Amino acid sequence: MRRRRHVSRLFAFVAVLVALASSARAEPGLQPDAPIRVGIISFMGPFSQQYIQYGANCLSDALIRVGRFQVVERANIERILAEQRFQTSGFVDPHTAAQLGRILGIDYAVVATLDRCEYKTESWTDKNGTRHYYHVGDAEASVRFVDTSTGTIVASIRTKGSATDSSSVSKACLDAVGACFRSELVAELTELFAIRGRVLEASSKDKVYIYVGRESGVKPGAHFEILRPSVTQIGGMQLSDDSSFKASIAVVQVIEVSGAIARAKVVESATDIQVDDYAVQLGRYTSPGEKLGAALLTVAVIVLAIVYGLSQSGQ
Repeated sequence: MRRRRHVSRLFAFVAVLVALASSARAEPGLQPDAPIRVGIISFMGPFSQQYIQYGANCLSDALIRVGRFQVVERANIERILAEQRFQTSGFVDPHTAAQLGRILGIDYAVVATLDRCEYKTESWTDKNGTRHYYHVGDAEASVRFVDTSTGTIVASIRTKGSATDSSSVSKACLDAVGACFRSELVAELTELFAIRGRVLEASSKDKVYIYVGRESGVKPGAHFEILRPSVTQIGGMQLSDDSSFKASIAVVQVIEVSGAIARAKVVESATDIQVDDYAVQLGRYTSPGEKLGAALLTVAVIVLAIVYGLSQSGQ
């Protein structure tokens, strides 16, 4: 009898996995477990080729850090485009980007532009009267994702970066370009192309098992928000899983990943997590302690400003 129960539980568990795999929502044209294939088909801007190439490399690195993308090497893209006699030195419209994307066998064609790259020179004087100069670089870029199956722009992101260097203008500008494609962009892309899973089991605070997909790219340290449908029917109409209103239940952090399943621990919660709750990957997460620290710092700054203002008015 006990063995029969174990067998029935095993079949039930497998059935859940199969159901999740078949019902998991993916981006248009993608299988739930498949990595998203992307390629940077154009990176332009009216600036030094050194800045353009560096920006393209930094963008490629950012896409890889997201963990969700399979990035096609730029050298392979250029080779294939050369064979097809495509020129991408100028503006690439969404229709052309989709056409190129289909030739390259990618899901999304990435078109980027370095819109601004400038600098200013500042100085400061030390206690000996010696003036020291440094350069402040500022850059701004735009990144667009074109769905190659439809030719539509599914995401358009503007990002900024700044950097300071005392050695050269070129170094300050390069660092500013690189800063456009760091943590903030990675966080935004993570949320735009978030992994969506379901809770399989939640037996304790550090044993929350989530189905995330075999090749999802989820790594230890990733955060997921746990959601539960709160309104599933309006006016007698049944809402789909995607359109139902969901309440935030908890936030969990992935501890380890095995195949298609991630084990996570609860880092904050409003109520107990249940089987079949939704799990949506977060690009940014601020712990309650960090939020409190930021709030206290803001209050301290305001208090100091008030005290300083009162002291000045009393003089």
